[in-house]
Amino acid sequence: MSEFINYDNELKKMTLLYVEDNPDERKLVGDILRRRVHRVIEATNGSEALLLMKRHNPDIVITDVMMPVMTGIELLQEIKRTHPEIEVILASAYDKRSYFIDAINAGASQFLLKPFAQNRLIDGLYSCVKKIVMERDFHRQQLYIQTILDFQENIVIVATGAEIIAVNKSFLDFFGFKSLKDFKLSKTHINDYFLDTKSRKPLGEAWIKNLLGEHHYMEVSAKGVKETCERIFLIKASEFPAHKNTYIVSFTDVTELVKEHDELQWQASVDPLTQMHNRNTFGKILEAELQGVEKYRNGIALILISIKDLTAINERIGINKADALLVEVSELIRSKVLYKDVISRWFGAQFVIMTFGRAERVMENLAGNLKETLESHTYENIDRIEVDMDVVLEKGAAGFDAVMMDIERRFETIHHQS
Repeated sequence: MSEFINYDNELKKMTLLYVEDNPDERKLVGDILRRRVHRVIEATNGSEALLLMKRHNPDIVITDVMMPVMTGIELLQEIKRTHPEIEVILASAYDKRSYFIDAINAGASQFLLKPFAQNRLIDGLYSCVKKIVMERDFHRQQLYIQTILDFQENIVIVATGAEIIAVNKSFLDFFGFKSLKDFKLSKTHINDYFLDTKSRKPLGEAWIKNLLGEHHYMEVSAKGVKETCERIFLIKASEFPAHKNTYIVSFTDVTELVKEHDELQWQASVDPLTQMHNRNTFGKILEAELQGVEKYRNGIALILISIKDLTAINERIGINKADALLVEVSELIRSKVLYKDVISRWFGAQFVIMTFGRAERVMENLAGNLKETLESHTYENIDRIEVDMDVVLEKGAAGFDAVMMDIERRFETIHHQS
C-alpha cells in the first residue's frame, strides 16, 4: 500500500535523468544519486536530455534552470507536453521568485536551490517517489475496476449525473466507439443516447438519483451502431463507494424478454384463429367504455353475429375447412366496420362488434348490410352461409355484468331460434 512506501527500495527500481551543464557539479551530484537510484542517466543540456528520454524512459528528471541550448523551464514544458507522468525537479543557483513561479506553472514537482543540501535532495526524491507509487497504485486500481467493468456483458457506466466518466467495453461496442475519449468528442451527455421508453423523453438531470434504492428501476431505449432497431434496457444505479455524487449504472438488455412478454400479452388478448379480440379482452374494453358511456351521444351499440348451423357445416366440410370459413367471415366483418370499432370473437361461430355514438337506425342499417354481405359471399369451401343478427344499444343504465349477461342471453336465444 502507498501509505507504507519503502522509498529506498522504490528508488532502486527507477531510472533518473540528471541534466546539468557544469561537469564538476554533474559528477558530484551524479555520484550521490547513483548510491540511491537504480540507474542514473546524465545529459549536458535540454536538447540532449530529450534524446536520452526517448531511449531510457526515465521516471524522474532533475534539471538545472540556466543551461545553454534549452533552459530547464523549456525542457520542463516539453516533458510535460509529451510525458506528463514524469516527475521533474528544477534546480537553480538563483533564488529568483520568477523561476519558482514559472516552475510551478509548468508542472514541476520540486524547486531546489543549488548547491544541493543532500537531505533536501533526498527529500525531493522521496516526494517524487511517493507521487509515482501513488499514481501507479491509482492506475492499477483503475485497471482493476476497468477489468471488472469489461467483464460484464451488461452495459455499465460510471457517471456524475449527466457526465459519463467511465464506461465498459460493452458500452463502447454497442455505440461504436473505440474509447471513452472518442465518445466524449462526439457527445458527452448520456441523454443523447438513452430515452425513457414510456415517455420517449430524455432521462432528465436527476435521472440517476431517481434510480437509487433497492427496487428502483427504469426502462430505457437506445439504438446501437450495429442495430436495425432500438434495444430496450432495464437500468439500476447505486452510489459509487467512497465517492459522493458518483454513481455506477448497469443497463441490462431486456429486449427479447419485453418482446416475449408483449407476444404473450397479445396471445392472451386475441383469438388465435381469427386474430380478433377474444371474449376476455372484449369484456375489459366494454367495462372501461361503460364507465364513460355518457360521452357518446347515442351510447354504445353492439351488433351480435352468429353463423347458423356451424355443427352441420363442420360435419359437411370438416373442422379445418370450417376454421378457414371462420377466418373468411372475420375478414369480411373487418372490411365493413370503422377502424375505431371493436371486433371480438365471442364463442365458436359468434362475433360481437362494439361501436360508439351511432343512432339506432344507423346501427340497424349497418347490421342489415353486414348480414347481406356475409350471406351473399361465396366462400372457398362452401357456397353460402346464413347468419343471425341482433342489435343492442347501451346508454349506461345497465352495469357491466348485466350487459355481459344480456349478450350471453341474446346469443343463446339466437342459437335456439336457428
